[in-house]
Amino acid sequence: MTNLNEVAIGTKLTGNWGAMIPFSYGTVTGIIKSVSGVSVPPVAVVQWDDVGEAKYTISDLKSALDDDRIGVYIGER
Repeated sequence: MTNLNEVAIGTKLTGNWGAMIPFSYGTVTGIIKSVSGVSVPPVAVVQWDDVGEAKYTISDLKSALDDDRIGVYIGER
């Protein structure tokens, strides 16, 4: 499981979408920790080079040490 200390604004990410879709490369542009003053599981706001903006819970991000399966990875691959 990924923890919040591994992800900060400026962290580079790689999206592996599978099939014959090329990788996407993105940058964390924000971290959401609360909504209307209520704590929520931390969410990374990501600006992708080809698919625009998306949001992912920090716990859903995969470590660069994980295998090459479909998902969003910390770091550039």
